[in-house]
Amino acid sequence: MKSNMLSICRFRSRKDHRQSTRFTRNARFKVLPDGKLRLPGIGDVPVRWSRQLPCEPSSVTVIRDPAGRYFASFVIEVEPGALPEAEQVTGIDLGLGHFAVLSDGRKITSPRFLRLAEKNLKRRQRDLSRKPPRSLPVP
Repeated sequence: MKSNMLSICRFRSRKDHRQSTRFTRNARFKVLPDGKLRLPGIGDVPVRWSRQLPCEPSSVTVIRDPAGRYFASFVIEVEPGALPEAEQVTGIDLGLGHFAVLSDGRKITSPRFLRLAEKNLKRRQRDLSRKPPRSLPVP
């Protein structure tokens, strides 16, 4: 984008150091057929497009990051596409008595890793407390 853009439009930032300005449809911005972006008060701006726009945008936000680069973000409205068919649906209920209960009635028990580790640690600390200092540890 052009460097004299700072003097013409006012950049605003509410959250971070990225500065942005927005042009709505009322501002009469245009995407030209030759691939340039015409912004009011600035003129024609050359753009490197990442993809084609599927329809006419309703607004464009020009963002300047701290490195001095400019990005254009377009707002478009498209219809949502159909999702692929799912083969089987399974509901999962997480609980305290069982780790999970599936919708077909299968119950998955809770993993007891922490309780087994606590019990093992308790036993080993008890054994260690009864040993004289500098003795060899038990494998």
